[in-house]
Amino acid sequence: MNRSEAFLLWTLCYFAALTAFAARIAHQLFSLGSEPPEDPVELAHWRRRRRWLMTSEFSALPMFATLSVLAAEQGWVSPVTAVIAALCAGALGFAFFLHALEAVVMRRINS
Repeated sequence: MNRSEAFLLWTLCYFAALTAFAARIAHQLFSLGSEPPEDPVELAHWRRRRRWLMTSEFSALPMFATLSVLAAEQGWVSPVTAVIAALCAGALGFAFFLHALEAVVMRRINS
């Protein structure tokens, strides 16, 4: 796989993750309540929670694409599987990834 193919695969993986992310994040934002609260303290908390949710999830998208491309580059998966993996990673989100990573690290520490 040359550089242009790797870049194209990364772009496809990024947009696949972005597609799934957009659907999931829209659902989460609307489940927080679309109407802002009346109380100024609660309003500040509501805005901060929504902003943090967007920032934390959006910042993980390049990582999802990069991990998928690296797996394809190493020959562990096919490019089609890499795009599907990025799509799934975008749908599951960064918190799920951190919980899975924590479980792996704890298993290795305990063994």
